[in-house]
Amino acid sequence: MKNVMFQIKYDFINGIVHQWKKFLLIAVVYAVLITDFLVRCKTKHFMGQYTSSDIILYIFRGMRWIVDVQTDINIPTAYILPNILIGFAIGNYPFKDINGYGRMVLMRAGKKLVWWISKCIWAVFTACICYGILILEIAGVSLAGGRLSLQVNKQVCISIDGYDKTLIKNNPNLTRNRNG
Repeated sequence: MKNVMFQIKYDFINGIVHQWKKFLLIAVVYAVLITDFLVRCKTKHFMGQYTSSDIILYIFRGMRWIVDVQTDINIPTAYILPNILIGFAIGNYPFKDINGYGRMVLMRAGKKLVWWISKCIWAVFTACICYGILILEIAGVSLAGGRLSLQVNKQVCISIDGYDKTLIKNNPNLTRNRNG
């Protein structure tokens, strides 16, 4: 147990505290994506009407279904770029660790299982930090100019996110009556 706690502490210090530049980069990318959303809101005259859920749907909207050969493929960079950066942040540290000082720490720990468990705990915690940064930025922007709410604004979803009107109108789980 002593070796496990030593390894986890080592990973948290070297994989999170000393890797702060990667988290800053992810925060900047999220800020750019949220700014893009706000520019689209301003262009379509929806400033002040958006909610936290609208921003979340914009960032995680993914790709539209391709129904015919003539449809242009539009790769959703707002979805892919942050996830690539998170994957890089998670994958880069263990690789550098095992090829550097971490090799000596692994020898001190004595078991590869301890090293592996520590890296798994660190990876989950790192992913939570990355998505926590996004949540904090969305909450800050929503409090500053929109509404901090998980209720979706139908008009924002249709015009800015490009969602199909029929999917939004026919889905009672997506939108709720404000009075009920």
